[in-house]
Amino acid sequence: MATQLKIRRGTTAEHASFTGAEGEITLDTTKDTLVAHDNYTAGGRPMLREDLDNLANASIGAAKLDRGSSTAYQALRVNAAANGLEFANSDMGPIKYANLMSTQIITSTSFTDITNLSINITPRSTSSRMLLMLNVQAYWHNYGQMRITRDNSALWNPSAQHGSGNGTGDPYWHQSLMWLDHPNTTSSVTYKGQAALYSGQTKVQINSPANSGCSLVVMELTNYS
Repeated sequence: MATQLKIRRGTTAEHASFTGAEGEITLDTTKDTLVAHDNYTAGGRPMLREDLDNLANASIGAAKLDRGSSTAYQALRVNAAANGLEFANSDMGPIKYANLMSTQIITSTSFTDITNLSINITPRSTSSRMLLMLNVQAYWHNYGQMRITRDNSALWNPSAQHGSGNGTGDPYWHQSLMWLDHPNTTSSVTYKGQAALYSGQTKVQINSPANSGCSLVVMELTNYS
């Protein structure tokens, strides 16, 4: 360490107007980093410091990250020991939404598809669960029921189509259903909201009063246990 070597140096601003010779190394005194030159690039090419302090924020794209043994749809997160990063399954996949803003009248005691309340989704894993939420505002005259189907098969069948409406008084009711489904597939599935009359009743007028809004929401839970 007895021999001292100094190379040309200057601030970042001074480097900006300087084109060094091919193979020349200079020192940027603003950034405290070496700069390599090639005889044609003004300012040269600053080298990355060991402490990465001269690396600009938000300058590394996803393509530069080592994905290692990670699999599709995994996310980068802090590990359980809070001392490093890891790729792991995210807790939630896509969320899909469908709504009905017009009025639909159902006059059948058989379950009938509610217009627009249909969602196609492809599970990311056979272990995924689908959290389903069906919301219906309707004129129940006087009783009826609703349910959710997957690929045109009922996820459950109400014991009696008598769960909505009150028979007397105000027949306008808002009903919500939630269901956790396990389709056990990675093929596309279709969920639909349905409604039906109770025997001897007149009609179910979906989305009544007008513009009340009815909706079906599907949320994939990919890290379910």
